[in-house]
Amino acid sequence: MSSEERNENRNADDFGMEIFIPSERRHNKRVNTFYYTRHEPSLQSSKSSVLYLQTELSKEVHMFRATRSFLAWLSLSEVRRYGAVVASNLITMLVQVILVLASGSLALLSDTVHLGSDSVVTIGSLVVALVSIRATKATDRMIRKWFAFAGILLLWIGAYHILGEAEDRMTNPVDIKNWWVLIGGVLGGTGNLISLFILRTAPHGDHNHTHSILNWHVFFDFLFSVVVVISALLAITYNIMGIDAWVSYRMALFMIGLGGFLFARVAGGHEHHH
Repeated sequence: MSSEERNENRNADDFGMEIFIPSERRHNKRVNTFYYTRHEPSLQSSKSSVLYLQTELSKEVHMFRATRSFLAWLSLSEVRRYGAVVASNLITMLVQVILVLASGSLALLSDTVHLGSDSVVTIGSLVVALVSIRATKATDRMIRKWFAFAGILLLWIGAYHILGEAEDRMTNPVDIKNWWVLIGGVLGGTGNLISLFILRTAPHGDHNHTHSILNWHVFFDFLFSVVVVISALLAITYNIMGIDAWVSYRMALFMIGLGGFLFARVAGGHEHHH
């Protein structure tokens, strides 16, 4: 092999670059062997990368289409929308209950109780949607009224329990697992956003009073979750021991006041709203 050929092969070995092979040298087996052994694996690797990207893109497209189809399916019926919101709320509440037990947080418990109260009201709206075809307006109002009372009662019971526990913890602090509280607040807020997004799939003609009420329910649930997240971040960042009790005490007072306001409206014959 000439010195010129050796230099070309050496440069290719050093930099992994494809070299130009003149036609008069194509008979050289060493050069051909170098080309195939050097470049065929990289070509195969490139093909594998392209196939992987195509597969992942196809999965994303299928997921997007499935989500669009599901939302379109929800938009066709009040029963489907309210049923999906109830399912989202119950799953979120179950996860939060587990995290309340793991963390010992009263603030997260307040968020969970408020979500449970609103879930009761949402179930009432689902029942009304199920029976609305055959029921009279008086029956619809009665169903909403009793489910509203049940939600308010749950709100009060939870709030009074939290008040007593928070007062005790102000003098006898307990160890709170704030990372679990943070996770619970984030998951709760995410669940609220999912429920709100489901409600937003309603066509304009279905934006009635019930729809507006449920939107406000979910919005207040989301605000509770934001408060929980902020309190957990403050506790983690600045090691503030009593912040959970302080926040939960004020959340419980808000829940008691909210329950009284709603009770007065429902008892007075008004649609309850917050």
